[in-house]
Amino acid sequence: MLQVLPVPDGHQVITPTRRCHAPHLGASLVLALRLNRTHPVYRRAKDVQAAEDLLAALDADEQGPWVLSPAQLGVLTRAMDVRDALLPSASRQHPDLDAEIRAAHLRSQRPSTA
Repeated sequence: MLQVLPVPDGHQVITPTRRCHAPHLGASLVLALRLNRTHPVYRRAKDVQAAEDLLAALDADEQGPWVLSPAQLGVLTRAMDVRDALLPSASRQHPDLDAEIRAAHLRSQRPSTA
């Protein structure tokens, strides 16, 4: 469903492999980020800014590919945790997507060899 390509500085390029799935996957990520507005999980201003920047990027392009920084992946995985707690059925819709995003976040935390 997704292709994830690590690039320098811990960034990850996330590309839906089937264009027909891209809007649904993007919407799932957007839902997670929008929930933060009513159920805030970020305490640091830079995390709030990273989430807003990512939300703007996903709103602008629901098809992908998306280049996510380690900070954006971090806020996204925390937003997904809130989404999963509040809307468990949403996380069950695309379990492979969630797993890939979480794996990309872990990879982004490792020192780059590129």
